[in-house]
Amino acid sequence: MSITAATTQNPLTLNQRMTWRQTPDERFFTAYVQAFAGYAAAAENTAASATDAAAAAPVAERLLAVADLLGEVHTALSARRGVGSADQAAYAEILNRAYAGGGMADPAGFLASLTPAELAVVQRNHCLAERIDPARLSREGACNLLLPEGWRVDLDKNDLVEVGAARLVQFPPLDAPAEFLDAWRVATQDMNEMDISTYGLKMFIGMHTLGEQPLRRMPAEAMASYRQLVAAFLDMLEHFRSQLSAEQYARDQAFFGRLQALLG
Repeated sequence: MSITAATTQNPLTLNQRMTWRQTPDERFFTAYVQAFAGYAAAAENTAASATDAAAAAPVAERLLAVADLLGEVHTALSARRGVGSADQAAYAEILNRAYAGGGMADPAGFLASLTPAELAVVQRNHCLAERIDPARLSREGACNLLLPEGWRVDLDKNDLVEVGAARLVQFPPLDAPAEFLDAWRVATQDMNEMDISTYGLKMFIGMHTLGEQPLRRMPAEAMASYRQLVAAFLDMLEHFRSQLSAEQYARDQAFFGRLQALLG
């Protein structure tokens, strides 16, 4: 269940995965429920057969299975945020109930059915500062709380994704064409997470009219949008070259020049 970019020919680096999101389809939920059933059965068999002396290894294997369920991005962010294995396992079980029981048809309603302790598990897994109040969540915000990190929906297609009450910039757009995703993957292949996020934010700002609710100025599904945007960045670099440090100019010109060549 770990996130992969199905549209790309080569796997993403972990730094790319930490900034890259996918939108799940129905196969995602079915596959998760099937994988969870295997995980739960293995855990049940282990609990029935393990002796005290042999318990440590099966427990380690079970934790590995939770990582497989939630994916590499969720696991890596959990380690960064200090979210323990028990919370990750509890969250995986909550997701299974949501997916198997039709909870995604009414994600806010499903969250409202959870106990305060279960809502706290969801809160910790998504590193939210405030307690979750399902009654105040949009459908998008509630839905994204019931997706592991690495997966998101953007129902209003403004690229400002709601996760609970939080709103997060999303780039590349979740409806970007496969051709652009491939170009972005190659252009950012050797970058660290901070640099990928920085260039993603530049692209986001270029694509939107900013305000309380950012609006796309160009269609995200059209390759022409990205070609136009990158050309504008290169023109701007030349226009303001005298005001930039030599290092910044060289760095940005190299990145956008490479991306332009990849976009064709």
